[in-house]
Amino acid sequence: METRLARIISYIFHPLLMPTYGLFIMFNLKAYFAMAIPEQAKWMIIGLVFITTFLIPLLLVMLMVRRGMISSLFVDNKTERFYPFTVIAIFYLLAFYMFRQLELAPFFQMFLFGALVLVIMAMAINFYWKISLHMTAVGGLLGVFLALTFRLMIDLSMYLFITILIGGLIGFARLKLKSHDSKQVYTGFVMGGVVMFSIFYFI
Repeated sequence: METRLARIISYIFHPLLMPTYGLFIMFNLKAYFAMAIPEQAKWMIIGLVFITTFLIPLLLVMLMVRRGMISSLFVDNKTERFYPFTVIAIFYLLAFYMFRQLELAPFFQMFLFGALVLVIMAMAINFYWKISLHMTAVGGLLGVFLALTFRLMIDLSMYLFITILIGGLIGFARLKLKSHDSKQVYTGFVMGGVVMFSIFYFI
């Protein structure tokens, strides 16, 4: 039962879905950069990000699985991660470029830029060590909310609490499935948080 739950959690909070989740939350914050965008435009942009950062990369990764290039959608085998990482980085770069063309508030561009940076960092680390992409992604969300809290002086305590709770669930899931050890889980979480906080707070 716990193993099944761990798989469900891993699917729901797949790293490729985090940009879509994060952007949806940012669009619904009570902040000037979000409230200035028309509702219809928000949904169009979210759909664009979903297709670019999740749907197309997922389909390509599934194709790699079918052709035997990788063994699973989670790419738990460190030696198989190079090609999926490359595909994901290319489409994250494309999403960042599209955001720049849309001329949205800098915070949205920083979000996609930070996601791209984390993918590239995880790709580089993967040559030497395996890191949890699930935890890197949720840690990145926490870093965003922390930075916005301090920079804009807005109350995001609910989002912080929920993100920490989700991070705990994801950490449990990745350990339960034996996809990572505790160091890989904690390192991914901290790296995601520090990188995204730094980008949002200092840039």
